[in-house]
Amino acid sequence: MFARDLKKMGSLKRKAVRVIQYHGKGREEGKREHLATKGYAAGFEELMRIGDAWLPSREVLDGPRQRTLRDFPAPAVRELIANALIHQNMFIRGSVPMVEILQGAG
Repeated sequence: MFARDLKKMGSLKRKAVRVIQYHGKGREEGKREHLATKGYAAGFEELMRIGDAWLPSREVLDGPRQRTLRDFPAPAVRELIANALIHQNMFIRGSVPMVEILQGAG
């Protein structure tokens, strides 16, 4: 949970979280990828920052101010990532917790 580097944790290094952002609606072309190297608790905030930065959003003018509107609320993203980590089966070999972000056709 609090590892600074999962690569030093033997077989647990294979349980590092992958975040992949794709071009378009399919999984044919990856845009960018991040492999978390910290333990789940130690790296959770980093995963949240990546999710926030990579998920679709748009800028709108609100009077004199410019605001960023997110397509997905931060609490929903946090719940998605936390559930993916907590509810995985640690006994299944070869499975990696993964967050895939597909961009719309726009």
